[in-house]
Amino acid sequence: MSQQVPERTSLRDHLSSAHEKWREHSRFRRLSKKKKIIVGMLVFLVFLLFLLSATLNRYNGYNILLLDRYVSFDMPEEDTLTAKEWKKLVKSAEVSKYPEAQLKREEKYITSQYHKRIREYGLTYKEYLKESDLTESEFQAQVEKLAKENVKEKLILHSISRKKKIYVSSEEMKAAKQQLMKDRGATSEADYKKITGETLDEHAEEIDLESKLLYGKIVKN
Repeated sequence: MSQQVPERTSLRDHLSSAHEKWREHSRFRRLSKKKKIIVGMLVFLVFLLFLLSATLNRYNGYNILLLDRYVSFDMPEEDTLTAKEWKKLVKSAEVSKYPEAQLKREEKYITSQYHKRIREYGLTYKEYLKESDLTESEFQAQVEKLAKENVKEKLILHSISRKKKIYVSSEEMKAAKQQLMKDRGATSEADYKKITGETLDEHAEEIDLESKLLYGKIVKN
């Protein structure tokens, strides 16, 4: 799963509190006005770096400043693509390196979905392997292949998002979560957890809801 980003408000409060305590220290009081200004600017720069870090791990960890390090492709001229154009773009793109955290996240999600379906068929994992004529290593290789395909598409998707400045708003995320509850027949988040066994936010992160919505903005059928 992606690392949770601290809320900016609580981060600001925390830094402000620490800064005030530091200002009260006797050594700070003895500094010249010029040095106080320099120290104050340094603290402000640290604060800006914290705020910047709060924007880096968006989209379940897809660092928007490092996407070019992982994938290369011809950026489309238009803001939107047809499904056919998207498939062609993905096929021609080249991934130089798969970000480890995202690859593991996709593998975990795909594996959990496999096991869920296996249970729905009334089979055990070993029975499924036998029925599918798969060894455990072949199953893992299958999961890894699917995970890499998912990560490749998301690297491309968020690269386009950054370049074209196409983003998913908090209001769109909220509406999508409400639809998830509606689809499950839940009337509240507490009700949703009773029905599904997980919180709404956990499920939204698990399925990478933000990327799904972003895909819908960029790829038009």
